[in-house]
Amino acid sequence: AYMFNCRIADPCLVTSVPEEHPQPSAMLFPNPGRSIMFLAQVERMAFPLEYGVLDASGSMAQHGLLQRNEAVDVGSLPGGRYILRLTDRQGIVITTKLIVQ
Repeated sequence: AYMFNCRIADPCLVTSVPEEHPQPSAMLFPNPGRSIMFLAQVERMAFPLEYGVLDASGSMAQHGLLQRNEAVDVGSLPGGRYILRLTDRQGIVITTKLIVQ
């Protein structure tokens, strides 16, 4: 997070502010993968998670709902690089790179 310290007569400075709350996170494995990928170490996110797999053009290639300990089946996707977007029931969103072999 950043805080802008500005006064009318002074130039604006950007300073770093320590995070008050740890950020949500999740780990995807195996990544790269061929068919089934799992979420692990999901921190500070409330299940179920809505997921979307976005291709290089930003189009939705796949989407669905994930319960805790449920896998993401990417076997129908062509090999390539994607973005996995996870949204929890409280509206918290995280994204991560996903590579399908």
